[in-house]
Amino acid sequence: MQRKDPIPCLLPRDRAINRINELGAEGRAQWKKEIGYHRRSLAETFMFRYKTIVGDRLSARKWQNQVSEVRIKLDVINRMTELGMPKSYKRAI
Repeated sequence: MQRKDPIPCLLPRDRAINRINELGAEGRAQWKKEIGYHRRSLAETFMFRYKTIVGDRLSARKWQNQVSEVRIKLDVINRMTELGMPKSYKRAI
């Protein structure tokens, strides 16, 4: 559906809705795959976890020290994730 007087800030939204409608019944899921929406969702989820676990501020002032601080925090998150991952084994029936 096209507007008579399109509002510039709503054009991307309108294009997305039109594309979803073009794709039909499974339009929304297909549209998400087309634009890589799931990757965005994963990135947003990670940033939420990062800020929740280690905070949203850096204490270091110098750039190089900030880089080190972020790397250490990422290492902590990766280790926590690794510890929480289930171990799965193939089982014969």
